Amino acid sequence: HLMKIFSHRRSFPAAASGLRLTSRDLLKFGSLYLNNGRWDDKQILTENWVNETFKTQILRENNSTIYGYSYLFWTYSETVNNKAFQIVSARGLGGQRIFINKELKLIVVITAGNYRRNDIRNDGQLALDKYILPALH
Repeated sequence: HLMKIFSHRRSFPAAASGLRLTSRDLLKFGSLYLNNGRWDDKQILTENWVNETFKTQILRENNSTIYGYSYLFWTYSETVNNKAFQIVSARGLGGQRIFINKELKLIVVITAGNYRRNDIRNDGQLALDKYILPALH
């Protein structure tokens, strides 16, 4: 029934859209992955699944930037002050982001409403790269 609600008047479910989560929900999702699939002392996802998700499965290149994709997450390395940070990120439409770095035990959640706006330059990625990671290094 829920999939029908989000099908946007199509005869098939819209699996790529329609999920609405609060910032706290996104943080819980990130915490589940940061903690190797554990939540409240329960193993919700296998540790192997999380490890495989954090590994690049497919390499992509865009304007000389190389990044990866892995089970609905983007994987890449971000260099700040000559230090490389391995980032895994979930990206939703309009600027919704979950950034995870296991080394720093870092989860950054950003929500926005920049729908159909490809011209945004001061986005969540810039906040991570320019302000958050440098503040932690």
